[in-house]
Amino acid sequence: MTFIEIMSNKYGLVPTPKMLKSLNNFDPKAEYKGNANTPKLGPINHQILLGKVSSLVRDMMTANASEMELVRAIKYGAVILDTMRYNLNYMKAGMDFGISALRRKYSKH
Repeated sequence: MTFIEIMSNKYGLVPTPKMLKSLNNFDPKAEYKGNANTPKLGPINHQILLGKVSSLVRDMMTANASEMELVRAIKYGAVILDTMRYNLNYMKAGMDFGISALRRKYSKH
């Protein structure tokens, strides 16, 4: 199951055609492939990060965030979802997608 499917099932996210176009071209395994120096994410921290990004997307939906801001958070969520299986560089993804700024702007917790 993909992160967008999880968000659709759990929170009723309905991506627009513009969002889908941007998301369909995104391959987290290719864009955020880690290496031997990439920090590893343990199972507990993996679940915590998944919960945080899910909450962020929910908060963004409630606040009527722009489509492109939602796409950034969803792409980050896709990286987090697959990071343990494929050793992805989730820290770089967080920086690239400006997740800290999105959290400051939208997070309620």
